[in-house]
Amino acid sequence: MQSKKPVPGKGMSLLYDRYTTSSALANLDAAKTLAWTKAYIRDNLSAFLPHEKSARILEIGCGYGRNLLALQALGYTNTQGIDLSGEQVSYARHTLGLGQVQQADALQWLQDAETGFDCILLIDVLEHLDLDTLMSLGELMYEKLAPGGSVIVQVPNDLSPFNPFRQGDLTHVRAFTSQSLQQFFTSVNLHMLGVHSALPIRAGVGLVRRTLWRVLFNPIFSLLFFLLHGRSTFTTVFTANVIAVAQKPVQGRQSQ
Repeated sequence: MQSKKPVPGKGMSLLYDRYTTSSALANLDAAKTLAWTKAYIRDNLSAFLPHEKSARILEIGCGYGRNLLALQALGYTNTQGIDLSGEQVSYARHTLGLGQVQQADALQWLQDAETGFDCILLIDVLEHLDLDTLMSLGELMYEKLAPGGSVIVQVPNDLSPFNPFRQGDLTHVRAFTSQSLQQFFTSVNLHMLGVHSALPIRAGVGLVRRTLWRVLFNPIFSLLFFLLHGRSTFTTVFTANVIAVAQKPVQGRQSQ
């Protein structure tokens, strides 16, 4: 019996077609995950979000919508999201009632979108992209942001020891450091404002872990890094994920 030849690209399509049940909510309690997400956004990302609650916020790779729900809980009223996975979008729209979520390819959607976004979120997205797609996405984000608008990303940290996220998803193709994030943003004319630790939430055991990161783990890892590599010329962050914030210049492109 002749075996069927594999179809190039079919594996990736199958993974994204069932991404909610195979990855995003696999073995997780949806209600608890949503509650945790609201606390996580509050404790790690809210300081970087626009101050104006009516700001126009786009989440690229919004998944099943948990971050958008967290933004609504924080009072943001003008949010929308796009995701490639039909299963994710269906869950967002029909289970969570998020009518502002659309299934779309980010590059095509951005090409057709109006300019003027105040903030673009990419939470656990960039690590899924090949280099050409990554750079094209960066250029389109620059084009569609309002002057002074920001990009907030969260990505797996390649400096983190014992990182469960770097290769914890079959669709991941890269991890980042503050150095490679700086290279990415500079290449697409966005000004990186900073790279930050993605810390546990300020509640229960998470609060204990957050404190230990600040007073124990981060100093130990910083010392080990210094002993191995000397003084770093870039920001060293050691949490499993890192958060980076960049901004579109108010006037014109940055000089190279």
